[in-house]
Amino acid sequence: FDSYRARRAASLRQLARRLSAQVRRSGRPATVQALPPEERRIVHLTLEDEPGIETRSIGHGFERKMLVSSRRG
Repeated sequence: FDSYRARRAASLRQLARRLSAQVRRSGRPATVQALPPEERRIVHLTLEDEPGIETRSIGHGFERKMLVSSRRG
């Protein structure tokens, strides 16, 4: 079970980096599928120090998604 979590966390970090690169290239925000809170946290933490990129959760409950976008200002 722990190895699944480690693989899932690595997969989410890779997804976060791929999305940040996509946002940089296109200049348009990207949406991440609905994720449980602990998985959203992994994406937020992966991109928190990424220059020019910001993340935020949107929606409510089980439909809560993440938006990865260019940082304003």
